[in-house]
Amino acid sequence: MLLQVTLNGSRFPEEHPHIPVSPGQIALQSRHAVEACAHAIHMHPRGEEGQESLAAADLSAALHAVRAAEVTAPIGVSTGEWIEPDVTKRLERIDSWTVLPDFASVNFHERGAREVARLLLSLDIGMEAGIHSVEAAKRFTAFAQSKEALRVLIEIPDLPPDQATRLLHDIEHVLDHHSPGLPRLLHGYEGSAWPMIKKAAQRNYYSRIGLEDTLYLPGQKIVYDNTQLVQTAVQMIKKKKSE
Repeated sequence: MLLQVTLNGSRFPEEHPHIPVSPGQIALQSRHAVEACAHAIHMHPRGEEGQESLAAADLSAALHAVRAAEVTAPIGVSTGEWIEPDVTKRLERIDSWTVLPDFASVNFHERGAREVARLLLSLDIGMEAGIHSVEAAKRFTAFAQSKEALRVLIEIPDLPPDQATRLLHDIEHVLDHHSPGLPRLLHGYEGSAWPMIKKAAQRNYYSRIGLEDTLYLPGQKIVYDNTQLVQTAVQMIKKKKSE
C-alpha cells in the first residue's frame, strides 16, 4: 500500500514549528519521511517570502534540494487554483517549469482543471486527479483523458464521521461506474484524516498523511513532525490490515 507524505500544504510555521518551508527543510523532512516508510512526497514549494509558488525557480530549488538529499521516492506538487487564480498565468507558470516533478495534483472542482491536466500529461508529468465532491468526480470522469491519470485522489473534507462516509461512498459510486481501473488514494483533512487512513487500508487504496492534512495524532495530541505522522500511519495501516 503506497503511503504519501504531505509535507506542508498551505500551512505556515506559525501554525506548527516543523512546517517545512525552505528547500533545505523540505529536503530534510522528505528524507526522514521516506526513512519512516513513506513511498512518495507531496510538497508545496515556497517563494522567498514563504508563500506557495508555481514559479519555475522555486520549484527547481525544492526539487534539486530533495533529490540532492538522495531521496529516490517520487516527488509531487500542487497546482492549486489558490496559488495562481488566473488560469492563463497558472498554465504559463507550469509550462515554464525546467525541472519537472514526477507528478502533480489537479483539483477537478477548480477553474482550469482540464487545461492544467492536459498540460501536465503533455509534459509527461504524472497527473493526480483531486476529487473533493461528487460534482468533481463527474467532471473528472467526463474529462477525455481521464484514463491517463496516474491515480485518483479521493479527498474528504473535515466532516462529521457519518457525512464523511456518505461522501466517500457517493464519490466511489461515480468512479466505480466510469473509472474502475484507476488507482485510488484516499485521505482526509483535519478530523477526517485518521478515519480515512483506516478506510483506505480496509479498501486496499493508497493513502497519505502529513502536516498539510493534520497537526494532530489520533486522540488529538499535537504531533511533533511529519515523520511521526508517517510512523503512526504505518502502524495504523498494519494493524487494520491484520484485523
